[in-house]
Amino acid sequence: MIEETGTVVSLDSGKVWVEIVRQTACNSCAAQKGCGHSVLDKIYEGRRHQVMASTDIKLEVGDEVILGVPENTVFKGSFMLYLVPLLSTLGGMWLAGMLTAVVNFHQDVLSAFGACVGIGVGAWFIRTHSSRNEDNPDYLPAVMRCVSRVNDQPIQIG
Repeated sequence: MIEETGTVVSLDSGKVWVEIVRQTACNSCAAQKGCGHSVLDKIYEGRRHQVMASTDIKLEVGDEVILGVPENTVFKGSFMLYLVPLLSTLGGMWLAGMLTAVVNFHQDVLSAFGACVGIGVGAWFIRTHSSRNEDNPDYLPAVMRCVSRVNDQPIQIG
């Protein structure tokens, strides 16, 4: 389970909006001077993001909570965002390359066109999948526990 600390900013039935502050581990990494990720982290470090999370715990606005995301959810998301566009691009190139035997046209131009179509199909697939699973609780982070209360009531551990 991957965990992150955040603050409740809005309540909804069975769901809460939690604001998290982007943190980085680049300061402890030895390769930070030669890494492009380090440059991006310097730009985006400290930015606040709001995420929707599912919960069974009674919370109030201002409560500090721990969010959790299962590793398999992160794996599925990484697969969708990295491999689907790559495979669809390569598939589009391959199909367009096969089409050059039928159509008398320059193979490189047709393959480039097929790659563009393939990446478009991959992006459409990801967008459709994302829209269908927008409210799927398997893809939402969950509030694991409440760390501190805003109004000094006892902490409810969930």
